[in-house]
Amino acid sequence: MFLTTKSQYAVNAMVDLCNNGDVALKLAAIAYNHNIDAPYLEKIFAMLKAGGLVVAVRGPGGGYRLSRPGNEIAIIDVADAVDENIKMTRCKRGGGGCGKDNEICSAHHAWIVLETNIKRYLGSVTLQDMASGRKTYDDFSLDIKVVS
Repeated sequence: MFLTTKSQYAVNAMVDLCNNGDVALKLAAIAYNHNIDAPYLEKIFAMLKAGGLVVAVRGPGGGYRLSRPGNEIAIIDVADAVDENIKMTRCKRGGGGCGKDNEICSAHHAWIVLETNIKRYLGSVTLQDMASGRKTYDDFSLDIKVVS
């Protein structure tokens, strides 16, 4: 599982908005600062807007700003808004679908635990955490459970 450039661009852009407070940023400035193709960033922002994470500001000084404070938006929210499927394998949570004859594969439980912890971590880090550098991987402990 890798987060795609789409989600990386979305997170970087959202951190920029977080750093800018209530002042709207133009997509052209964000695209330039992160070396992102502007039309691609527009598509990403359409998804972020549809997901309720940003609002468009019209008129002079217009652009985009966060729809709510950065400490209320987790990285998982951004990934979900841009349709990022954070999944380790084709294994299904309830079992099945992993291997031959829809049986659970031998690594099923390990992948599900890893996927769960990745999602939990991304849900624990907010835009404000990233903008301020307050939260790092050292602040997070894995909750590894053996599932039989």
